[in-house]
Amino acid sequence: MNLGVPKETFPGERRVAMVPGVISSLKKLGIDVLVERGAGEAAGFPDSSYESLAALGSRADVFGAEIVAAVRMAGANPVGSRADLALMRRGQAIIGFADPLTAQDLIEWMKAEEAEIIERLQQSLEGQIELLTEDTFPPGKYSLLEG
Repeated sequence: MNLGVPKETFPGERRVAMVPGVISSLKKLGIDVLVERGAGEAAGFPDSSYESLAALGSRADVFGAEIVAAVRMAGANPVGSRADLALMRRGQAIIGFADPLTAQDLIEWMKAEEAEIIERLQQSLEGQIELLTEDTFPPGKYSLLEG
């Protein structure tokens, strides 16, 4: 299984979906990680911090992965996501904020291509499942997949 991490394209977005510290845990699970060159720069993680842990590649390489983990996809980044549609593939899992009610055309396309969209969820201490908001974590401090 492989997971791609693209550079965020939403204006002003400084976060990255995966910090280097979690990649070794994913590798132990048999998940190969491919990070787009420059993806972590704005969050304080230069390419050199990923080099020994993950492969670095182009945006097209990253979107060739079975799973793509991004901070903002679909309605949460409508301009950037429209540009990425040509890179997405049938049956791909997309993890990240999607804001599905604001970009219905993107969601319909993903649905037609059998792409799976997974928004960030967490279980509260009370056992309720909650959607993590964009303000839950400070930029560059936490990862999408870091527990």
